[in-house]
Amino acid sequence: MRIEVVGILDLECRSVEFRGPDGAAWGIWGERDVPGSGFHDVEIDVPEEVEKWTLEEGATTKIHGINTQCNGVTVVGRVESVGEDAVIAIKVGLDIILIEMASNDSIPEAGSVISFNTPQIYLHPYHL
Repeated sequence: MRIEVVGILDLECRSVEFRGPDGAAWGIWGERDVPGSGFHDVEIDVPEEVEKWTLEEGATTKIHGINTQCNGVTVVGRVESVGEDAVIAIKVGLDIILIEMASNDSIPEAGSVISFNTPQIYLHPYHL
């Protein structure tokens, strides 16, 4: 996902504020050195299992959670595939994010749009 880092929220914790075509939020930078402002290609990692999710009929996919570290980050995405091990792939904009569901009993169907809140996300930069 192509993002623009617009600020550093906490240098010691490596938390940064970012925005992109699919919204604005904050995340933990996945490398030791936190970048300054600018554009970066990152993979988004949701480190916690998703316990609660909501079906969002007709919703636009997005990431939201700017300047709200205490409230976490809300992700809205379309379920692209469901694995046997409670891992699902969701599409946010043009990008895929893998998430692990807490229970096999409550897994959304492929094609549905869901939203969930996570305490934090990690941003792992990569270079093209």
